[in-house]
Amino acid sequence: GSVYDESKYAIEVVNKYKNIKKEFIDMDGDTFFKYLDKTIYAQETPIADGSMVAHNILMHRISELGFKVLLSGNGGDEILSGYPTHKHAYFAQQFKSFKFNDLSFNKIKFGLYHCLPSRIKARVKYYLAKNKGFLLDNSKLKLLDEYYDSTYNHGDLVNFYLKMSLVSWSIPGFVWYEDRNAMNYGIEARAPFLDYRLVEFLLSLPGSYKIDDFFTKKILRDTMTEILPNKVLYRQDKEGFHSPIDEYIDYIDDKVFADEEFIKCFHYLNIDAIIKSGFLYKWRLFAIYKWFDIFIRKVA
Repeated sequence: GSVYDESKYAIEVVNKYKNIKKEFIDMDGDTFFKYLDKTIYAQETPIADGSMVAHNILMHRISELGFKVLLSGNGGDEILSGYPTHKHAYFAQQFKSFKFNDLSFNKIKFGLYHCLPSRIKARVKYYLAKNKGFLLDNSKLKLLDEYYDSTYNHGDLVNFYLKMSLVSWSIPGFVWYEDRNAMNYGIEARAPFLDYRLVEFLLSLPGSYKIDDFFTKKILRDTMTEILPNKVLYRQDKEGFHSPIDEYIDYIDDKVFADEEFIKCFHYLNIDAIIKSGFLYKWRLFAIYKWFDIFIRKVA
């Protein structure tokens, strides 16, 4: 029901394999906000985007259908180079090896940036965060996790970025929220892509085996030839587990941001700057408020 709707790709698979029973979930603002508190309660932490809520709705529907164990695709992007960041690392690897096929603007921009030493990229990340002006106390930025751990860099930039995805970027948060959402409904979610033997094998292969100028997850696509429909197999766009929160802006009452207890608890936040910086950041502030309301105010 939104621009992020990927049901057409699911239908391609269902049409190819007639034994698959299709089950679609329509989500609107009412449904989303009905499950928002449930999701935050299950996570016990503020949530950064709407995908966790959509995932919670999905787990609830799966439980209604009577399933107790499911297989998840979690980890596929992190071991097979599925994200734009991994492609940028590939461009940088080309620059370092003088093997680039063309000099498009994006390749120059991303390639040069990702050729920088880890400590410099970490400083860039720090200053970008500082310049947003979201904090009244910038010393809090020292709490940022180490984003680029150079001990994992053994020369292959693609594999370096894959290791960072597994260790400190996406996977720690993803497995956390998937497990909590699933177990909230008594479901065990298993992630076969994160089997240590598969992870170790794929990280032992050169990054160029997993990504090239045209396709991410190259090995997986090659393996799935004639198994997946071409429309799915040769997709080049990358979508996350979207939830169209920007369509639900009317559900957020700005009055909550004037809550004196909330302001006092998060005295180091520049609330006005956050609200003025666009809907995504306003949404994240709202998620913090909801977490505060559930776990701090009500518990106190």
